[in-house]
Amino acid sequence: MGCGTHQKIADVHAPAISPRTLVMSPDGTQIAYADPGGTVYVWGLADDQVTMAKQVLLTFLDDLNQGKYDDAAGLYYSDRIDPNSPDFQFLIKSHPQLDLNNIPAVLKATCEDKRFPCAKFRDIVFQGDMSGIGLSFYVEFAAPDGSALVSPIPCSQVPSTCEPTRAFLFSLMKIDAGEYKLVSLPPAAEFP
Repeated sequence: MGCGTHQKIADVHAPAISPRTLVMSPDGTQIAYADPGGTVYVWGLADDQVTMAKQVLLTFLDDLNQGKYDDAAGLYYSDRIDPNSPDFQFLIKSHPQLDLNNIPAVLKATCEDKRFPCAKFRDIVFQGDMSGIGLSFYVEFAAPDGSALVSPIPCSQVPSTCEPTRAFLFSLMKIDAGEYKLVSLPPAAEFP
């Protein structure tokens, strides 16, 4: 089952879905619809694509947490570096001598930010398909006590509607070879 295709569920056990209702799967990879006659249709990405991208992300996050910046750099799509992006603007301001083309050094600088080190991940949730060019996941990181790590910016510095961020978006692009590479930096780059 590929992106934009659907599969009619006949002999597959599916939870009861009210007619004319859309339901998201618990893992966020599929959406189901029940027609007025009760037939359930499921749309979603092929599981192997989500699994492949998630494994790349898990390896990337583990490598960062263990200080294996050269290994993590191999999973980063360096052709997508944009010095004008907010992530890279933060790095340029905080590390003016940093060579943005040296991906291991960029990752190290980001992970050594004391406000948001490259902590172990706590949970990863599939977010969605990026118009057929890649996939996005929300990552929750673990604080030393095992609770969710929240954004380091106190709500007093942002509008009154602020809620601390617990889940951070990571995007992966599918490149020519059919493999996924990260196009997002670790969260410290989001907090100038």
